[in-house]
Amino acid sequence: MIGCGSIVSKKTLAIVEAGNSRLVAVMSHSIDKDRSLAEKYGAPRYYYDRDLLLRNEDVDVVFIDGREVK
Repeated sequence: MIGCGSIVSKKTLAIVEAGNSRLVAVMSHSIDKDRSLAEKYGAPRYYYDRDLLLRNEDVDVVFIDGREVK
């Protein structure tokens, strides 16, 4: 999960509750938000650096929280 905004919590909960997926890491530009979201949803890792996240062998899919920019 990249992005730790308020809408991400709902999407993260859906991932956690799905029987065929698990949340292995979160990442954003705020280490405090990363840590908080990881603790709340049981992600074993959180990252501030995208490259480190992508090197994690447990990561199969990356969900990116996209916001429309006007």
